[in-house]
Amino acid sequence: MATELKKPEEWQKEFDFTVVDPDGWMSQRIPWDEPISREKFEELAMASTIKLKKKN
Repeated sequence: MATELKKPEEWQKEFDFTVVDPDGWMSQRIPWDEPISREKFEELAMASTIKLKKKN
């Protein structure tokens, strides 16, 4: 089975946070709009500035 690739804007909809400053992407020189795997998104997001979403 092929690895699913999505743009970061699409992946972050599945998480309880928003990437505010994509430091992880910049440090690895990966364009923000490049489709990546969920695993890579999690890795890059954890190295970035994020904002937790409020739960209703």
